[in-house]
Amino acid sequence: METAIVEYSATEQALAELRTRYEVAVFDVSTGKGLDAAKAARAEIRGYRVSLEKMRVELKAPVIAHGKLLDDEAKRITAALVELEDPIDAIIKAEEKRKQEEKAERDRIEAARIADIRAKIAAIVASPNSAGKTSDQIIARRDEIAALVIDLDGFAELAGEAMMARQQAVATLNQMAADKKAHEDEQAAMAAERERQEKAAAEIRRQQEELRIAAEKSQREEAERLRISNAEIAQKQADAAAEIKRQQDAIIAQQDAAEADAQARREEQARADADLKAQQEALDADRLAFEESKKPEPAAAAVEEIKAPILVEAAAPEGNGPVEQLISIAEEITVLVANHFDVSEADAYNLIVTNFITRAA
Repeated sequence: METAIVEYSATEQALAELRTRYEVAVFDVSTGKGLDAAKAARAEIRGYRVSLEKMRVELKAPVIAHGKLLDDEAKRITAALVELEDPIDAIIKAEEKRKQEEKAERDRIEAARIADIRAKIAAIVASPNSAGKTSDQIIARRDEIAALVIDLDGFAELAGEAMMARQQAVATLNQMAADKKAHEDEQAAMAAERERQEKAAAEIRRQQEELRIAAEKSQREEAERLRISNAEIAQKQADAAAEIKRQQDAIIAQQDAAEADAQARREEQARADADLKAQQEALDADRLAFEESKKPEPAAAAVEEIKAPILVEAAAPEGNGPVEQLISIAEEITVLVANHFDVSEADAYNLIVTNFITRAA
């Protein structure tokens, strides 16, 4: 709800008129006329605003002076009241502080008492953690916890919680002792088994060592036997190698002798071939003379004539030429000569006999 101020009523009426004139007015400030109109409207509105502010200051001045008077008087009276109140307030606050300190001390003592009881209960709860490593130690710890006295003097209102903690700790220690005893029995059995296995392993190692020593001895003896046998074999092999070498040398000597004999035969053959070639050349030379004579004789007589001196020479004690060879090849020579000169065999024999007798003479 607004309260109308009479002093401002004229300005309020002017505001209504200004809204009518300028609220929806549009000023074209891009033109000089429009810009002047906008400035005139602003000046008119600003005049009313400045007048209103001046009136406000004038009207409020007496009110501000009265308010200051009210503030100063209130401060004076308040100071007097505080002067009376402060001693009483100090007494009250001192008493309140004393009571708070007493309460804090009682609370501290109570908290310490509860903390001490909680610590003892916590020790009971944690007792299985420090029971020891052997089943006997765990049992001793269990008996210690079971014999622990729990009453109101020691545990006050937490005695029930302490009894439950003791009961749980004893049960836990009983289970731990049983588990540890079973583990110890198992470990003892395993230790006994390990000892048995170690003894068995030691016996096996002893037997293996004896077998190793016996095997090494047998190996040394076998090695010595093999060494002697190998020495004998090596000697036999050396003897065999020497015999093979001797036989190879003999074979080589035989081969060399055979090669020498073959070479001699080749040389003998070469000489015979040379003689035959010479004879052939002589035959060629005599062929012309023979063709001129053309005095053929019967083939049988020619054969008998060439054989007779050869047989006579063969029957002699000492021969003067290769008789056996000539006898064996006489007929072949006759054929060759006949073919070569294109004459009859009788003519060939006559030529051979003439040539042979002439050369023999």
